[in-house]
Amino acid sequence: QNPVPVGSLSIMTSTFSRTCLKPRSRYSMPGGGAVAMESNDPGFRIIAPGVVDTKLITRVNGMIDSALKSAGGPPTSREGSKRWVEEKRRIESNKEVLRLVEPLLDDLGVVAPKHCQIALRFPGERVGEQLDWHVDKGKFDVLVGVYLSDNVESDSGNFMVWPGSHQVMGALKLDKGITPESNPDVKVGIPTQIVASNGSTIIVDRRLAHGTAANSTEKTRRVVWFRLRHQSK
Repeated sequence: QNPVPVGSLSIMTSTFSRTCLKPRSRYSMPGGGAVAMESNDPGFRIIAPGVVDTKLITRVNGMIDSALKSAGGPPTSREGSKRWVEEKRRIESNKEVLRLVEPLLDDLGVVAPKHCQIALRFPGERVGEQLDWHVDKGKFDVLVGVYLSDNVESDSGNFMVWPGSHQVMGALKLDKGITPESNPDVKVGIPTQIVASNGSTIIVDRRLAHGTAANSTEKTRRVVWFRLRHQSK
């Protein structure tokens, strides 16, 4: 999980794009076989802080704070959750929030997004729950997350990945998503909890199995997710 230095961004993303982030039409070969890749490729990369402007991160955090305040604070009930979802949706298409991913667009060869997902994991969330994996539904090619808070401890609402699992997903239809229930024969291996500092960015192969760990801390994890499409689409 060692983050890639900021100066290596262009080299890293262009190499990663050629091996893992190709358009979905190239993911499968005739006969349904997966595209050949390096066996040690984990399917994700973490970029060290410095790519995203820190002042922009501060402004977006302020917008999220205001949304939480309007929603009556962190959701503690179904009604509270509904209010929070309504409030965060108001800013998930805000141009200022969408600027978070701008520094990566050219290197990844993707189209600027029109919306994003603000993903907060509150204290106590998912504690005691079964932590399953999934692959997102929808038509996109690259999953990018921008960290708006430190997430440097395990079991603090961490983004979880199943390294290398993208290599067994190549022959499967992705648009409707993949879960253990929909594809019980898929073996994804052992999960890893991602630890990252405020301002870090994670680039994820669209096919990688992932999920969320429980948050047994008193801190809220903040990540903004972007589901991006290649410019060739």
